[in-house]
Amino acid sequence: MAATLASLIIESGNLIGDPRDPTVSQDGERFSNADLITYLNEAQDEMNRLSGLLRAKVPVSLVANTASYAVLDSASKPPDTRILRMENSDGTPVFQATKEELDAFSPGWETQTGTPPTYWILETGGYGVIRIFPVPTGPVTLYAWITERPTPMAALTDPPAMPDLYSNTLPFYAAWKCLLRNRESSDLQMAMTYLQTWQERLQQALGDPLGLKAS
Repeated sequence: MAATLASLIIESGNLIGDPRDPTVSQDGERFSNADLITYLNEAQDEMNRLSGLLRAKVPVSLVANTASYAVLDSASKPPDTRILRMENSDGTPVFQATKEELDAFSPGWETQTGTPPTYWILETGGYGVIRIFPVPTGPVTLYAWITERPTPMAALTDPPAMPDLYSNTLPFYAAWKCLLRNRESSDLQMAMTYLQTWQERLQQALGDPLGLKAS
């Protein structure tokens, strides 16, 4: 059965030895449902930040004789949004490079022109601003793959934003954060166990983000 916020709360409560029934707004003895919801949503954000499991493809319209473009709008995208890769409209990659790399193999690259572009660098002076090389000589559309922030779970029937294969990871993060906060020695030992489980399952996500290896 697919996970929901209610089932994740129940599982998290069982892991920390503090069972509850979220369907009747019952908090546990030591931790509230609000605590667990906060940590479950935080787990989604952290997992996606590290793995890039949730992503979107956005167009970047280039114009002649313009090298710099704002791919991420700081007013509408959270600050942890990342550019994962760039590609041309036919799917061929536009490779990421550094200023130092371009200086080394193509001196004077800043003024070189051509279409389509083959490299991009992340500018240091702005949020999500890239510089294209060579500078385009005409209109071109590139596509940027960027991380998408998971939709927070609020209603008990809300499903996690992460793929089903990884939703069972989220309660281990929530349990770790709760027990770490409690500061009792027995809780801290169990917290470290849950942290290890979280890290192992996160590593699985990083190595197999589409779940192709799952049996």
